[in-house]
Amino acid sequence: MPVVKLRIAATWLKGERGIAAGIGVVIGFLIALLIFGEPWHLQPDWGDLPTWLLFALGLVGGVTGLYQFRAFVRSAAEETGRNIKRDELLDRQLAEAEVRALAERRRQAEGIEVNWYKLGPNRTMAVVDNQSSRPISRVSLKVMSSVDHQLLKRPAECGEMPFRDEDGTPTRFIGTPKPIGEFATLRPRSACGFSFPEIAIEPDQVYVAWFNDDAGFRWQLDEYLHLVPAADDDEYLH
Repeated sequence: MPVVKLRIAATWLKGERGIAAGIGVVIGFLIALLIFGEPWHLQPDWGDLPTWLLFALGLVGGVTGLYQFRAFVRSAAEETGRNIKRDELLDRQLAEAEVRALAERRRQAEGIEVNWYKLGPNRTMAVVDNQSSRPISRVSLKVMSSVDHQLLKRPAECGEMPFRDEDGTPTRFIGTPKPIGEFATLRPRSACGFSFPEIAIEPDQVYVAWFNDDAGFRWQLDEYLHLVPAADDDEYLH
């Protein structure tokens, strides 16, 4: 039993409690020395008492400062951890918001299709079909190389194609097509065609269209329905 009590006392004296207990003993001894003069039947040296008191106060202040510094470091570490988690959460929320915004932005553009039809040995018609519920504008279309993305052919004319056959394929222009390469505004559920006479059909060519959706965003769409955002007027660089 005494051994157990000694072990408990030794454990209690470790760490901060041991330091506090030691400080308490020193301060108690100095106070007793000041009041009673002979706590251990020793003649006190009154000349050194102020020095001992200053030492005790300095010791208490140092230990208190150490505790406060440790508490500050612990609090700063906890605050840093909370800030990191908050930043990570904010980054995830921003990324999710960007994905949702892009999906919402693509919604109308995904209702546009590009198709082309062979009209003769060296003549094709490419059609931009607006199946969305809103208009698109500044519609242009070119034949590009799928290998080096260089321009192969510009259209000779373009115009609206509202007439369709039984399977919904646009069949002919309305009125006279214009010798321009850009269609100004294409209404909902409408199509416009781009004529390419004297064009050799090559395996590496791809029909690519550019247009603005109703919100003003510019898109690039090819015959394989690969849809990507486009910079304003970037098709004129080709």
